Amino acid sequence: MHLRILCVLACVMTLFAGACSRVGGIAATTSAVPVVAVIDGVAITAEELLHKYRQTASGLATAEDDSAAVVDFLERYVNLRVKLKAAQEAGYYRMGNLMEELDGYRGSLGRPYLMDKEVMEPIIRDLFEKKQEVISVSHILMRLEPDTAPADTMLAYEKLDAIRDSVVAGADFGIMALRHSEDPSATISELAPGYKGFLGKFSAGRLVKPFEDMAYQIAAGEVSPVFRTQYGYHILLVHERTPMLPDIRVSHIMTRAKYEDDPDSLTSLDRILAVKARIDAGEPFEMVARSASDDINSASRDGDIGTLSHDAAGLDTAFANAAFALENVGDMSDVVESAFGYHLIKLTERFSLESYEDAIHDLRSTASRMPRVRRAEKKLADNLRNLHSVSVDTVLLLSMVEGMPRDSVRTVIARHAVEDSAGAVVIATFADSSYAVGQLASFISDSRSGLPNASTADEQMLRYADAFVDDAAISYAARQLEETDAEYAAMIREFEDGLVLFRFMVDSVWTMAESDSVGLAAHYADRKNEYRFPDRRRILQLYSRNDSLLTDAIARLDSRISWAELSAEISADSMYAVEMDTVLVEGVSNSIYDRALNLEEGERTEPVTYRSGKTVLFFAGIEPARAKTFAEARAAVITEHQQILEDRMIARLRARYAVQTFPGRLPVDSGME
Repeated sequence: MHLRILCVLACVMTLFAGACSRVGGIAATTSAVPVVAVIDGVAITAEELLHKYRQTASGLATAEDDSAAVVDFLERYVNLRVKLKAAQEAGYYRMGNLMEELDGYRGSLGRPYLMDKEVMEPIIRDLFEKKQEVISVSHILMRLEPDTAPADTMLAYEKLDAIRDSVVAGADFGIMALRHSEDPSATISELAPGYKGFLGKFSAGRLVKPFEDMAYQIAAGEVSPVFRTQYGYHILLVHERTPMLPDIRVSHIMTRAKYEDDPDSLTSLDRILAVKARIDAGEPFEMVARSASDDINSASRDGDIGTLSHDAAGLDTAFANAAFALENVGDMSDVVESAFGYHLIKLTERFSLESYEDAIHDLRSTASRMPRVRRAEKKLADNLRNLHSVSVDTVLLLSMVEGMPRDSVRTVIARHAVEDSAGAVVIATFADSSYAVGQLASFISDSRSGLPNASTADEQMLRYADAFVDDAAISYAARQLEETDAEYAAMIREFEDGLVLFRFMVDSVWTMAESDSVGLAAHYADRKNEYRFPDRRRILQLYSRNDSLLTDAIARLDSRISWAELSAEISADSMYAVEMDTVLVEGVSNSIYDRALNLEEGERTEPVTYRSGKTVLFFAGIEPARAKTFAEARAAVITEHQQILEDRMIARLRARYAVQTFPGRLPVDSGME
């Protein structure tokens, strides 16, 4: 039942994707627009039909315009409209239980829709657009703690602003970072990221959002103004901005650099040149990598170091520039010197940049883990709170925890909620809604891991109340979506149509077909020869979680005891935990039974792992093709009988509503503008 309603809902939402009116809501059209159907005097235009078609799964998937598909869609669309019109006239849109079910969908859909549209989609779009470019930057940091005094904050700002003036006047940014930056990486090691303030290449999602936003605002060669992040004050220098390149897969051969006081240090370059000579002479790159590369991890994989992203963190600049400069798969670089040694790099695969549609799943996953999502949620809540009247009875809330330790706040709120089981104690209002202490207690319980902590009971209570009002604001906006968001309102109407259509079809066709024993019997009798089993392979299966019991059962069968005799023995011994089954298989089923398809009659498989145990399969011969009994064919008979009854009903409804269709008026080009 649930599967069928999901299918019907999917059908309606596919056909009505983007629709703004339910059945009966299409206005008459002018003669300048071709009318392709009329239902009870109401016209359906070619423009409307094509708009619906383009938004269906089939319409989106059609690479070339297909006039036959559009004509088929016209008939299906009209059939759907007449069924919904009949359901409307029969009062299905006023049925209380259906409307209660629709309210359930509203409750589950509204908030996720709002959060996706107002929070996630802007972040995902911003990430995608920024990821089209890679930026190389250096920065200087004046560190600040969250509780830094205002006077000290100003001193840090002024100091960094003076450093910026020096850089703008010509001072070397890297030297200034080495001398003044409070980012520890600026002075640690010449080989480490961050040295002299140089952070290397990055794109969106890699650094905190204020830093990222500033970097994407500054032109190459420019120094930013002083700005603040959670770490303190920064200035940054943008070295270059380059278009994002597709990911590549590369292999390399490396000869490791030695320390300067190592007498063998001069041999590293000689060795890589000798390696290059071997490859130039015809030795396969992969074989040379195995024997000559100092990178032991990749040498065992023929030099393969996997996929590289253009904005990968910590990637040596010289190595990256050489790798991404390779044009064709199979190309090899000249000798490249990096901070780690000398390399020969071979391009083994080149990927394509993803479209927004292709990238959206991974971007959503990335965004969901980013702090900027929580900040965007808070900003949304603040904006909603500014639009409506809000009040919180802080006096009442603070009186509940007066003299209490911070750790007892949850318990105190829960106790007051129990005492106010009738919901008479109002602790907050938002717009036209009031909230009792019990709702605050439920919110805290449901949000156990995501609420802010404070050092005192008073502050903890106020933080809980603030988070609760934020949540109430978002929930309130979600409940108003049908009035404020046309797209959401259309989606809810599609769900309503789906629920109505499902109930209408249950009452008008499906239940009638399943209970029509005379009609089903007659349908089977008329088509009896069509319901047949083909030749099937009879597969006998033994299964057990106990290896020794399974081995014993196999040995008994191998000693020529019959399947029936073994079954009788197993049934008589309740401790013999071996399951037996007979399966008839028509062909490849992408299941474990495929292992028995190539056996000769009488052969068996070896024990294989299956369902946390082991199983063995025996091929016991061919079950000849035969006609299906009524019981065996019943499911197919019901489906066919339902279709017949539905076709009859649609014919009656088309006649009742004087349906006319004009497929000849459809444009040959289904993508007509």
